[in-house]
Amino acid sequence: MNALSHSFDRDTAATLPSYGPVAIEDLDALRKQWSALHEAAAAVCDIARIARFEPVESVLSLPERAEAVGGERYRMVREGVGDLVAIMQPGMRALLAVSAEDKETRAPAVVLIEEFHAARDAILSLVDVDDE
Repeated sequence: MNALSHSFDRDTAATLPSYGPVAIEDLDALRKQWSALHEAAAAVCDIARIARFEPVESVLSLPERAEAVGGERYRMVREGVGDLVAIMQPGMRALLAVSAEDKETRAPAVVLIEEFHAARDAILSLVDVDDE
């Protein structure tokens, strides 16, 4: 039995947007998606029963830094964030479904948070590259 308590509203979670690529067209949308991803990651940490991480300013400021870099890298950051949203949405749904059946969620949550960090680091590397 999974004795973990979490703050998810299963009724609301069932109405999350559909799977697939998420088009992020402007800076405001990028900010919102980037913030939502980190909120979701914190929830996954709770499910995995691991310490939440507090993103540093250089992580939180990715949307602005990407816009400043501009061009192809800004487009790739927007697409990367959209792809990460497309990974996290079904991952969260799956965790909620497993949790609803009172099954163990720690292992799949750990895998999801590891995938989140790997993808997030790749996205961050797009704006942390020196052009020298």
